Amino acid sequence: MAVLVFSGYAFREGSPLGGVRVRAYPVNADGSLGASFVETSSASGTGYWELPVDTAALPSPTGRYDIELFDPATSQVRWIKSGVRFQVLSLFGPGGSSPLADGSVTTPKIADGGVTAVKIADAAVTTAKIADGAVNASKIADGAVVTAKIADGAVSDTKIGNRTLDQGTATPYANSGSLTQVLSWIVKRLKEILGTANWSDAVPITLSALANHASRHASTGPDPITPEAIGAATADHTHPVATTSSAGFMSALDKQKLDSLSSSSGLINYGKVRIGTTDVAATTGNDTLTLASSTTQLTLTPDSAAKRVTITLNQGSGSGLDADLLDGQHASAFASASHVHANATTTAAGFMSAADKSKLDGIQSGAEVNQNAFSNVTVGATTIAASAKTDTLQLSAGSNISLSANTSTKTVTIAVNASGLNADLLDGYHAGNAGNQVAVSNGTVCSSLNADLLDGYHASSFASATHSHPDYLNVAGGTMTGDLTIGSGKNLYLRAGSSAATDPGDIVFLDSSGNEMARIWVPPGGGRLLGRIGATGNGDDIVLYRSASGYTGGRIYVQSTVPTDARPGDLWIDTSTVLG
Repeated sequence: MAVLVFSGYAFREGSPLGGVRVRAYPVNADGSLGASFVETSSASGTGYWELPVDTAALPSPTGRYDIELFDPATSQVRWIKSGVRFQVLSLFGPGGSSPLADGSVTTPKIADGGVTAVKIADAAVTTAKIADGAVNASKIADGAVVTAKIADGAVSDTKIGNRTLDQGTATPYANSGSLTQVLSWIVKRLKEILGTANWSDAVPITLSALANHASRHASTGPDPITPEAIGAATADHTHPVATTSSAGFMSALDKQKLDSLSSSSGLINYGKVRIGTTDVAATTGNDTLTLASSTTQLTLTPDSAAKRVTITLNQGSGSGLDADLLDGQHASAFASASHVHANATTTAAGFMSAADKSKLDGIQSGAEVNQNAFSNVTVGATTIAASAKTDTLQLSAGSNISLSANTSTKTVTIAVNASGLNADLLDGYHAGNAGNQVAVSNGTVCSSLNADLLDGYHASSFASATHSHPDYLNVAGGTMTGDLTIGSGKNLYLRAGSSAATDPGDIVFLDSSGNEMARIWVPPGGGRLLGRIGATGNGDDIVLYRSASGYTGGRIYVQSTVPTDARPGDLWIDTSTVLG
């Protein structure tokens, strides 16, 4: 297997197109395209595209691949069919000259940015091929001219042109930059080293003269510089010893005194001792704090070796202390260390239980005791919801209705204004006679009026308001469970779509799982009947397949080889032959 590389350019009316989708499809033996493909896009600015095809990952039975170019801006599609080959043998220049004459490609002949690295063969551009001044910044894409693109010696002073240096450039020094910038940094540094007004001024002193100048003033030179001449001290100079009032060198005696002190001397003593709330401060560096007992009940026993003082309480007989009392109180006057408190109840104070603490933690801050209230009031089919905790529901009186409120008893009385009303009559007539018959306006009883009937029919003779027709097909679409039979002399109309083959108007064949098997449609412009096998298949033929058994009638074959089981009545279209 190998990797095939297809490449080209996408243009529209002479302008390069970027973002064009380019796909390569394998070509099958019958001329159809495979379902798999590889894809790339054209580059912005140049329209160039390059599409490698790994024949192992995307095999083609014929070894051929068709290339599809799709412009998303216009939805236009162009195909590059395999088997079509062309080659440019020579390039004719202006005036029909072939090949291009030297100097014929000048600045006006090259579009800005038109010359890129892929347009120039290595070492193809020599001095004789470029007119003086023809190559400027707008003619060369960034990075397009590399070392391999320029022949040795092709770039001369004439081709580079003059450069103007700036010895006062404010750009920080760096190791890379344009030729003009690097040369400007160099002359600026020379100006700084020389200390002259301009880098091109005469050199104040040469390096050789500077070296000789230094040797003259050395201690062994003809004109040595003495320490006194430059304000320096002599090699045998001394420094006075420091005193308590003036700085100076440290004397040997002071050094001995410092060495005799430990690194922690004077740093670990207590400057004060706090007894209760009273501080006893030391007044010297080695002051003494004396501990004394003012009563016979306390005995102080010092241990100088262990640096410890033991304080003993004398509480025996006659000591004046009673270990059985605390401030004169027996132990029974105090609660034990293990005593507990009972939980609080609704009638007695006490400790809070864990259950009450959990309940309290579950109540948000600022919560109030729930009040009995109606949050919704339903009148018939309408619900009036409260919008605030203390919202107000207002009752309004309608016709022949009066409302009276009593704020002290918190009651509302609803009364009916009976003037002009006769609740026992309807337009002056009773609802019916002894036989439950209803009289009309003239007082005549309608014996044929039956409130249990409508035009003489019971309610069971009519459909309910919520009835449905499960066996009817909705005009918006649905699924038929039986066969569809078109009556004699009747037509079946399918309106074609507006553009694509998937618009309404298609005849779609599905398998038992609802997956598309095939499709038949008529394009918007008419002219031919199109068919497709599978949900994403290709082709413009109506292909009829038969099962291995139960076949009757003729068959239509569309394939490159003669059918092995051909019989009278079959139609075979050879795909390997172009029909004129």
